[in-house]
Amino acid sequence: MLRARKSLLSRYIKGQEQRPVKLLQIQAQIAALSGTIDQLEQAGFDAAEARHLMAERRKELKGMSRR
Repeated sequence: MLRARKSLLSRYIKGQEQRPVKLLQIQAQIAALSGTIDQLEQAGFDAAEARHLMAERRKELKGMSRR
């Protein structure tokens, strides 16, 4: 069983609703890049550039989530 105060849940929900669109876009890019890397590797291509781009997006996402 999970218990929480209504005020705590309300704050959490409000915070989630106010997340910047950019943050969500970066998360989507990371997910897409993960799939691209898998496809490249399965096809026998070097995925180093895609991995680098994904690492950069993760750094950007980490910096934004700290704000």
